Amino acid sequence: MIFQDRIVLITGGSSGIGLATAQAFAREGAGVWLLARDSERLAAATRLVLDKCRCEDQKCGFVSCDLADHEQTKAAIESLVERAGLPDIVVHAAGIVRPGYFEELDLPVYRQMMEVNYFGAVHLIKAIAPGMMARRSGHIVAVASGAVLVPGFGYSAYAPSKHALRGLCDVLRIELKPRNVRVSIVYPPDTDTPQLAGEAPYKPFEAKRIYESTTVVSPEFVAGAILKGIRRGQYAIVPGMEMKAAALAVRWLGDWQFSVLDWLIARAQKSARST
Repeated sequence: MIFQDRIVLITGGSSGIGLATAQAFAREGAGVWLLARDSERLAAATRLVLDKCRCEDQKCGFVSCDLADHEQTKAAIESLVERAGLPDIVVHAAGIVRPGYFEELDLPVYRQMMEVNYFGAVHLIKAIAPGMMARRSGHIVAVASGAVLVPGFGYSAYAPSKHALRGLCDVLRIELKPRNVRVSIVYPPDTDTPQLAGEAPYKPFEAKRIYESTTVVSPEFVAGAILKGIRRGQYAIVPGMEMKAAALAVRWLGDWQFSVLDWLIARAQKSARST
């Protein structure tokens, strides 16, 4: 089995997509290590992962750090390598989101999105890629967002940070392949996670109206797509037919996509005025 006895590191592994992916790898026989900021939540999540392990020989654990801090990240990865060895697979699922109208979001929000969603990935990959390159094996998977593929009203702070992550992965994919290190990027749709619930109070009503009919998938569904994408050696992993169809529509429409979005937004605003 492809994941049997592999060492897998999951960032953002204490909840949501990260935890579901960690449990999926545990069921496949991998040794799974979680990384996030909150040690108590990580300990609880690790117990859930251990419950999914196939055998007692699977070594699982956690390390805590703030990925936005380069020195903390470097030290956490060094500690992990000493305890478990250099990971074979890294899934970077850590991230934050804060929607809102552009004129109402403060500048620190924009900086925080970049620090966590983009520089967090840079710090992690800087700490772990050299070892993979020297070993000439490894797979780095970064979880971006469907907001990279389809413009999202109210996400002027979040979407650019994920676009930056895509740019990073595009370059790393071609730089690291000659060293036999694979890179993948994931574009999940709205997923039923604590993060999705947390952003709801800040979401502009236009966004709520436009996306209220879209399907919200489970973290387990996204986790399954990630493992399948790794097995297939895919670069771009797009979970769900609805997200795939939306991405294809945007690509096919080109700039006409904005006419469609303008119409949807105007309809949402008209509906709000009438009520």
